[in-house]
Amino acid sequence: MRYFIFPLTKLTALLAFLILIQYACGNSQVKPGHIVHRVQHAIDNASEVLTFSIADDLYLAIDTVQCGLYKIWQGGFSPSDSIITASGDIFFENYLISSDIKLIDSSGYGYSPIVKFKGYKTEKSNLTLTYEVNENGHNFLIKEQISGELQDSDFKLTRRFLPFNTNSSSHIGIYIPNSSLKKPISIEYHNGILASGVDNLLLPEKNGSWFILSFSK
Repeated sequence: MRYFIFPLTKLTALLAFLILIQYACGNSQVKPGHIVHRVQHAIDNASEVLTFSIADDLYLAIDTVQCGLYKIWQGGFSPSDSIITASGDIFFENYLISSDIKLIDSSGYGYSPIVKFKGYKTEKSNLTLTYEVNENGHNFLIKEQISGELQDSDFKLTRRFLPFNTNSSSHIGIYIPNSSLKKPISIEYHNGILASGVDNLLLPEKNGSWFILSFSK
């Protein structure tokens, strides 16, 4: 009986080579994207502030009482006495006295409605915030999806407003005071309006809009 040793040896070597390639490819796969999650640190001793990690070393904090963005930064956390503060590059810092959600009537007059924070949801690379706005006794919801990423030396924050339904001709405005901006900013908008002057006002459409805030270091 003849044994085909040489072909069998070649076959074994080929199988070993294929297994080695598969192992190498499996270990060189692109790492999964950053998963947005809540950070259990009450920064500035403010229990009403929720902090989220929205990208690697990038954090966003919201004020759930005044209802708006509180702080955005790259870095981490620094303990000082009994207070945990944000440390690193601060992009945005706003000590709110009212919600940054405004209503603008048909005459162009803007005012602060009653706004309540209704919750949040994290899903992969997105953070969804839900607010309830009271407009002359009529309540409607505003949902905002937030994501962030670093591109070269810029930090891009995408704020997407999902379709909403008001009960009148009033327009929604998202107020961004220039005093809150700690880095140079440029704003792109899609299916919405940007009103710029002393401050910035994002004007999303009822059928949905998104705005990209680019901060330069």
